[in-house]
Amino acid sequence: LSLKGRVTEKYLPYYLRWVSEGYRFLEVPPNQPVTNEQKIQFLKYLAKNMTGK
Repeated sequence: LSLKGRVTEKYLPYYLRWVSEGYRFLEVPPNQPVTNEQKIQFLKYLAKNMTGK
C-alpha cells in the first residue's frame, strides 16, 4: 500500500487496523476478498457503533 502511494507510511498502521477489524467483523479470512455489500455492512456497523447509537 505504501509502495503504490495509496497510503503514507505514517498512516499505514491505522489503515491496517481498520482493515483487520473489518475482516474480523465479517468473519472472512484475510486472504479472501470482501464484496462491496460486505464493506457496506462493516461501514454501517462502524457508523452505528462509533456514534454511540
